[in-house]
Amino acid sequence: MLKNEFVITRDHLESKSLDDSQVLKVMREGYNIHFKLFDDDRIHYYSGYLHEESENEFSPLDWAMGDSGCTIIQYRNTKTNKYEDL
Repeated sequence: MLKNEFVITRDHLESKSLDDSQVLKVMREGYNIHFKLFDDDRIHYYSGYLHEESENEFSPLDWAMGDSGCTIIQYRNTKTNKYEDL
């Protein structure tokens, strides 16, 4: 069982983010599935990484719903390299 299924690397509303070295450390620890979180007006609230062993791809959205009212999560389609709503 993972201690944390995901890591938020950027808060777009507060303009806060991890620096590049911190993001690389997170990725080396297995958090390598990038996601974006939005509210229902498609305002981008957060970006982060889901752990490769996570079994719940909605866990970031579950957290962001309660924290900020986010309703949309997007993941990058590895074939098209475009983000898609889950």
